[in-house]
Amino acid sequence: NENANEFFKKNNIECVESSIDTRLYNLKPSMNKKHENVEKITDSSFEEYALFHDKYAIPIGMYYNSKNIKKYIDQFQIFAFRQGGEIHGSIFVKTLKDPREKEVFGLFIDEEYKNKGIEGILINEMLMQLYNDFGSLKEVVYFIEEDSTEELNSALAAGFEIKDKYRCYKCLL
Repeated sequence: NENANEFFKKNNIECVESSIDTRLYNLKPSMNKKHENVEKITDSSFEEYALFHDKYAIPIGMYYNSKNIKKYIDQFQIFAFRQGGEIHGSIFVKTLKDPREKEVFGLFIDEEYKNKGIEGILINEMLMQLYNDFGSLKEVVYFIEEDSTEELNSALAAGFEIKDKYRCYKCLL
């Protein structure tokens, strides 16, 4: 509601999160050629991935830091973009209560690799792997920060649709 947003701004109530709620319904196969720089994270590669993940998750206070992902690892699928022997990007998705529903919880890209198409590579690889592992899915939920234009454009190009916008405000009393 625009009136509520204006009220919050006028009264110095801080917007702490603003996301675009995107959804992909009835996931179907779109491609099946694996990208050579993307790998699925397994138990044997998790410790290395955890270092990359926490460099982004911990500073923003994300609940799903590597310690909590490890606790629920059987509910997650994690894909990493590797170049020059190092991880420079990742996307991780969780199975919801209905196994035919998934939610993307994060896409992290090293600054020097942003806006170079890696967002799209990771999103498309994730969708291909989800289809290969689970078949047709009912829904994939993906909240994308409003200022992440490349990420949003990549998601839309992969078939996601904008459902709504979400803002969270903080007021200290």
